Amino acid sequence: MKLKLYILITLIIFNGCSNNKSVSICENCNLDSIKVYYYNYSFMSPLSIKCSDIEKSKSMPFNGVNKEYEGIVNHIITDCDILKNIDVEIKNLQPKDFPASRDARILCIIYYKDGTMGELCLCQDSDVKYIYKNGALQDYNFSLIYLIKKNSAYYEWFTEEEK
Repeated sequence: MKLKLYILITLIIFNGCSNNKSVSICENCNLDSIKVYYYNYSFMSPLSIKCSDIEKSKSMPFNGVNKEYEGIVNHIITDCDILKNIDVEIKNLQPKDFPASRDARILCIIYYKDGTMGELCLCQDSDVKYIYKNGALQDYNFSLIYLIKKNSAYYEWFTEEEK
């Protein structure tokens, strides 16, 4: 019985040490997590879609859209290394003074470690071309868009024929 107790205590100590190590890796990042919402199908909308519409809606029923794709996907990014990379790209965003589309396709709710929240709204004409950070248009940043799409399982919903 004592042997089991010693093994249990040893495992708890090692587990505690490894958790402290992973927390310290994230210390150089301001982000806690990012919740990403997007449509799991492609469509042209007759009206511009607001970012707030993406989070609230369950689907947009359109004729000719495969029913298995009719929905909103949400994914939470929590990996420290990925959050660090995204944080760097967000910090590099520069405001842009240009009238641009607000036809939203991807909504990112950013949760900061200090308890505040921010928002990235990725909008398009025919592809994601416009980034709004907390409602303000920013310069295009391919790396940021790629990091968000890749790490939110965005590319995984395509069928083999669509890839």
